[in-house]
Amino acid sequence: MDDPSLAVLIAVENPKNTIQYGGVVVAPMVKEVLTEGFSILNIEKRLNGVPFNPRLWIDKKIYTVKDYIGLPINKIKNEINYQFIIYGNGNTVKMQIPEAGEKIQEGGYVAIYT
Repeated sequence: MDDPSLAVLIAVENPKNTIQYGGVVVAPMVKEVLTEGFSILNIEKRLNGVPFNPRLWIDKKIYTVKDYIGLPINKIKNEINYQFIIYGNGNTVKMQIPEAGEKIQEGGYVAIYT
């Protein structure tokens, strides 16, 4: 914010068939443009940035994903803050998305691959 290198404006002209707020429709597109732009411009994440602090009941909280790789499926405990989708018939976690340490929005999903 102190030295902007990139700005994004996305407008939806004449939306139809639904009533939605701009954040619902446009925010995912803005995120994609910014993410790609940061990569292209080699803008790195700040380690000491301002943390997300939800202010309203509509603001979803952000959680850090735990490391499940190598765990037996039956040892994965249900999380209150996010859910799991398990792919495969194996007994051990071989991969997960998002990866351990990444952030996930409250109510989001972690894909577990066996």
